[in-house]
Formats: sequence, C-alpha cells, structure tokens
Amino acid sequence: MADVFISYHVSDDASDLVRRIADELESMGISCWYAPRDVTPGAFVPSIRKAIDSCNVFLMLWDEGSNRPGYVFHELVYAFNRYKSKEKPIIIPFKIGDFEEFPDLRFYLSPFHIFHGGKSPQTAQTEDLIAKVSRELGVSQPVKPEFANTAQGQTPKRSRRQKPKLASPLEPLENVRTVFALPVMLVIATIVGLFSFIKEKLLSQPLTSQKRMIIGILSAAAVLTAAFSVITTARSPKTWDFHGGVLTIYGTGDMKNYGLIITEPPWEKYDGVITKVVISDEITSIGDCAFYDCRNLTSMNIPDGITYIGKYAFSGCYSLTSVTIPDSVTSIGDSAFSHCESLTSVNIPDSVTSIGYSAFSNCPSLTSVTISDSITEIESFAFSDCYGLTSVTIPDSVTKIYMSAFQGCSGLTSVTIPDSVTEIDYATFEGCSGLTSVTIPNSVTSIGRSAFSGCHSLTNVTIPDSVTSIGNFAFRGCYNLANVTIPDSVIEIGDRAFNGCSSLTSVSVPATAIYSPSAFPEGTAVTRRA
Repeated sequence: MADVFISYHVSDDASDLVRRIADELESMGISCWYAPRDVTPGAFVPSIRKAIDSCNVFLMLWDEGSNRPGYVFHELVYAFNRYKSKEKPIIIPFKIGDFEEFPDLRFYLSPFHIFHGGKSPQTAQTEDLIAKVSRELGVSQPVKPEFANTAQGQTPKRSRRQKPKLASPLEPLENVRTVFALPVMLVIATIVGLFSFIKEKLLSQPLTSQKRMIIGILSAAAVLTAAFSVITTARSPKTWDFHGGVLTIYGTGDMKNYGLIITEPPWEKYDGVITKVVISDEITSIGDCAFYDCRNLTSMNIPDGITYIGKYAFSGCYSLTSVTIPDSVTSIGDSAFSHCESLTSVNIPDSVTSIGYSAFSNCPSLTSVTISDSITEIESFAFSDCYGLTSVTIPDSVTKIYMSAFQGCSGLTSVTIPDSVTEIDYATFEGCSGLTSVTIPNSVTSIGRSAFSGCHSLTNVTIPDSVTSIGNFAFRGCYNLANVTIPDSVIEIGDRAFNGCSSLTSVSVPATAIYSPSAFPEGTAVTRRA
C-alpha cells in the first residue's frame, strides 16, 4: 500500500492542492493514497481503513472545510489511535486559512508540529511540507523527475523511520517502585552485614567500650534505614487496583488530570479489558482522559460526590450504553462523552451549569437528551453527529447556542428554540436532514452562516419580524423548501443563502433588503415589496 495517506475535505482548492502535493511526492518515489482516486469501488470506508493501517505518514490538510466532525476527523482519530499504540503512522497536519479551530481536532493534533500554509499555500510552504514528509520516510534529498534514473527503474532508497520511543505510562510507577526497593534492599544488606560483622569480629573477643560503640552505631543505622523505608512507602498509598475486569480508584479529593500520550493514566494498559469502574466516594472529580478509549466499559455509576467530569473522561468508550450523572455534578468537560457509540440516553441534572465543547458529539445511538434548566449556553459541537437523536428539549434558560451544536443530527425531526435565544449561530443545525419543522422565536435577530444548510426535509420556514440578517448559505441545499416568509425587518440576505432550494419557485423580499443575485436559486422569481 501507499507510504502517505492524504486526508482532506473535498473542494476545488483542496483537491488541486492534494494533486500537486501527491504529484511531487510520487515523483520522488513516495507513493500516496487519497480519495476518490484510490478508493476501491463499493468499499469506501474499508479502503480508507486499510490505507491508514498500512501507511507510514498521515498527512492532513486542515482547512475550514475539514474543521468539523466528518470524514477527516474520523480518519484523524483512527490514525491517532494507531499512533497512540506506538505503531505507525506519523501524523503531519498542514493548516490552511485563518478560522476558529474545532477543539477536538486541536486536541488530537496537540502532540504534533503543525505546518502553516496561510490562506493560500505558496511553493515555499508546500516544499517545506514535502521535505518534512520525505525526512520521515528516510528520503534525504528531494529527487526531481528529470534527475531520476528512470531508464533502469531505480528509485531513491528509503529506510523506514523508527518512531521515537514514547514515555511509558507506567514509568512513573516503575520509578516509584525502584525508590521503594532501594531502601528495603539497603535494610536487608545492612542487617546481614551487621550480624556477620558482630559475629566474626566483635563477639569472638571480649567486648570493649569501643566495640560497644561500633555495635550501637551500626544498630542505629539499621533502624534509621528501616524507618526511612517505612516512611517513604507510607507516603505513596495505593491509588488504584485492577482485577477481573474491574478498575477500582481509591483516594480523596480531585482525581489527577491525564493526557493521551505522555501523561496517560497508569491503568492505560488495561483500557481494552476494563468492563467496570468503581470510584471511591471520597473522590470529588473525574480527571481529564481518565477512562479514554476504555472500549469495553459497558456502564458507569458516578458517585454522588463528583462535581466535575473532565475533558475526554469517557471519550471512545464505545460499549458504554448508560451513565448516571448525579446531582452533585456541576460541569461536564469538553468531549467528556464523545464517541460513546452505544450510549442511548442521557439525563443532565439541574445541578449542571455548563456542558463543554463536543461533550456528547458522535454518539450515534443517543436517541433523546434532556438538558437541565440550569444550562445557559450549549457549546459548539455539543451534540454534533448524534444522528440517532430524534428529540431534544432546549430549556428557556438557554440564551446562546454555539456553532454546530446539533450539526449532523440527521434523525432530528423537529426543534423548538426558546424565546431566550437571540442568535442562531454558524452551522447550528447543518445537516439535520430529517428536520421537517423548526420554530424560530421573536427573540432571534440573526440566522448565521449555514445555520440550516442541508436540512433536506424542511418544507416551510417562517422567519420572525425580529430577524435583521440571514447569513451566507443559511438554507443552502434545503431542496424541499417551497415556502419561506422573509419579514420587513431583514436588511441583509447573505450570499447563496437559499442556494440549492430547487422547490422555491418564488419569494418576496423587503424593498430595502440587500442581497446578491446568488442568494436565491436560478429560476426563482424574486419580487421586492413596496
């Protein structure tokens, strides 16, 4: 298979850049894989998985199109999990453009150097990127086609780059064991030496005051050494235990925060066989990445004393079907339950006041969610790609729904936005293809870019008198949308706002509204009201 897997969001600009990069690498004898060129017909996903499994470098083009949940993100997670298990591939991100970064992407890319290509990558920037790829694959010098010895079919020799050894997650514990072992060994050696010395040198002759002093000094040294060993061991109590699939966490106060690579939790080597977790009642928080990728964990009862669930705490727990969040919890961290593919329902208690970025994203089995009355903001990507979600209750306490909060929830059929919300943000309901009706309250003043883009089942929309602007691509691709009411309050309609709404045959807009010719589909009769 190919040396380099190129991951990107398909667009004209990105596709051109991918072809240029691939052509340059392949001219150097470095094989590349990218879609759709190398996809096996009828086996799209298996082709991607097989290509990532076999590649040595995962090159990701990070632009605004790929900066969200989707194929690029899923490919990155898959490649990262292979990298995390100390296998190939090396991950090389190439960022193009200036945009608000999707936090999940940034999190997975944080261990790696990010190449920046600016808004429009120039030759020098792509050459730096290609040089990096060639170094990772052991190609020391770029070889141009005209200098390659193609007559005899020779290509540059490459040596597979050995991935640097990452720090073992158990090294801190191993170091601690070493520290404990040294005093114990010293005690044993001292006692053995002491008795041997006393027996052979001192007790064989009459005791003198000098001999008594030597025996006293040696005995005191042995006692002090033993005391040091006991004190050192006492300072490091047992904090966890694993037996028969059950992980038990001991201690008091906040759990330590962990990471994905260098600072993994000490029980990380068991993450594939952990089926149950028991947390001591004295623990008050669940640390970041504490149970990340515990893919056989099926259920979780969180103790009543827990107040905070950390970032990525249960992310990737694919078998987790249910979780009980107690009333003591006040905050749920970023991506805390993302990629919990078997999670079917969740009840967020009234004690919770904040839900982090992407907290429940990519939970395809999640069918319903109840959001507490204490929540005032729903963060970006909070429930994105929960395509099994059929209903959601947004309480009146919510004043802000951030970008892409429900993006890709294709099973969602209706939604009621409370009067407390003043703005529908970027791509909030983009790709909710099952959405047939939406109630926009009079409190909303703006409908953001791509807010309802791709909502194919939407047939009519009433925009209230409070709205003053409709963003670019706001209703793009809503091809069943036949009726839309645009009030006199609207002063601006964005570029391609209703592009692809092929059922929209006519529309009436305010006399003073500003819009471009591309705002509506070609052939739609647009009239201005007097």
